[in-house]
Amino acid sequence: IKAYATEAFETAHIAEASNTYREANARAIAVSAAITPVIRMAILAGFSATLVYGGWLTLHGELAVGAYSVLVYLTQRLLWPMTGLADVADMY
Repeated sequence: IKAYATEAFETAHIAEASNTYREANARAIAVSAAITPVIRMAILAGFSATLVYGGWLTLHGELAVGAYSVLVYLTQRLLWPMTGLADVADMY
């Protein structure tokens, strides 16, 4: 009888806790969804800068073609480890 009398109170309490959890989960999903694209954009910016500035230096003879190729390759190789880092941060 005592539990039946507090059913409305408990229903409201559970609804409030559920809404709080839902809002926190929505914020976590928004942050999680932003991590991977931000890291990929950072890699793209580095790759673009390497291509443009490194290409300019190579064309003007200030950077060897082999060094330029290595810079492009290493910048490209950063993509997957950084994406993996984003996955680890997402799991955290």
